[in-house]
Amino acid sequence: MARSLPLEALLHIFSFLTDDIVSCAGVCREWQVAAERTTFSTLLANSSNLEDLRRIVGRTSTPWRPSFVRKLDFKCILPAYGVHARSRFEDENDRSSNDKAFTQSVTSLFKVLSSWSDDDRCKLELVIYARSPGDVESEPDWAKRKIRMQKHQAFPDEDLLWARYGSSYLHLTEEAHLSTAKCVVELQVHGSFPYRELSPRSVSEILEIVDLTPIMIGPELFWPASASKNIPYWPNLTKINVRYASATPSGTWLFERDPRWRDVSPGRYHTPTWNEGDPPGEKNINQFRTMPNRELNELYLAAGRAAQQMPRLRTMILWADIRCSGDGLEEVINAISDHWFQYTSSSARATWVCTSEFHVAPEVREVWDAVAKSHGQSHITIENLGFHVGPYESASPTEYYDDEHGFDEDFKKEYGCFSWDS
Repeated sequence: MARSLPLEALLHIFSFLTDDIVSCAGVCREWQVAAERTTFSTLLANSSNLEDLRRIVGRTSTPWRPSFVRKLDFKCILPAYGVHARSRFEDENDRSSNDKAFTQSVTSLFKVLSSWSDDDRCKLELVIYARSPGDVESEPDWAKRKIRMQKHQAFPDEDLLWARYGSSYLHLTEEAHLSTAKCVVELQVHGSFPYRELSPRSVSEILEIVDLTPIMIGPELFWPASASKNIPYWPNLTKINVRYASATPSGTWLFERDPRWRDVSPGRYHTPTWNEGDPPGEKNINQFRTMPNRELNELYLAAGRAAQQMPRLRTMILWADIRCSGDGLEEVINAISDHWFQYTSSSARATWVCTSEFHVAPEVREVWDAVAKSHGQSHITIENLGFHVGPYESASPTEYYDDEHGFDEDFKKEYGCFSWDS
């Protein structure tokens, strides 16, 4: 009976047996293969059990298992710290130790993944994040975690919680040599609260799709200082989507105060004096940093240089994370501050959408024209648009944008579209 059922029927039956599917795998080899298509589809691994991952998934006696993995969540375990260290911020020694542990974990992970089948059937999404056993999120006992949170509220200087590592960023060290893992086609980096911040540049070079949202970046993500000696190359990358913070890891602001900005009605959730008690250094930066400065052109210049080394690139979207303001611009009533860029290779179109004034530098225009030519087009079409009325209260710009034609004329008319270059 077991051998007479086709694979499609087994898979349908097993979809109703979530709790008992493991026992079904022991009936016969056919049932094992069908059951493992489900049980191996999403895996969790960390730095301490990589050998188990290699042994169980990659063993020669079960060659089908790697092709069943569709998602792998991987936790890099950072060095532990004691109770006494909870009251101080991470220093250079802590950061150096974390970087070494992070590099070792990622290097070992890619060594395991490189041994998996590289045929078209083996494609997975890799999720990477990092935590230390001393971090509050690593506490498995929710009662103890709650006690620690309550202690932080009562005595914040005795346990900094996330603030302990809030200014630290994990990097792959120069000694890192990642094996090529062709099975990884998509990367998600959990690099924002409550996770540790990661710098994934070295990992992204082998991917087809890169989605970094949200993340703090600088021009070096696309074009490192060492590029003159070793030019980066992304042979397989087809799509990159980055939602980035308004400052770089080095502390450089990408946005500044818009001259048109002033306090307006903060909205239905706040009173006009809702933040008057905050010290100047603790006021929400998103209340006034909405206008791009010259540093942002450096980011687009680096991205354009990198795009010339992406022969298969179809789209690149860079979106600034400046949409969380409770205040607004007098001239942009009800608009959410926005700064968004998309390049599409098929139409050779580069579009900027900005609610605050922005001008694309000549060298940026030149580099993106070179990008279009590297993708077989004669020249680049550049749009640098602003809106009198913000259209994005409930949606992203991508919902209004056509890759081939940009924004249609009716949309531009409805939202008072204009060019910042006119």
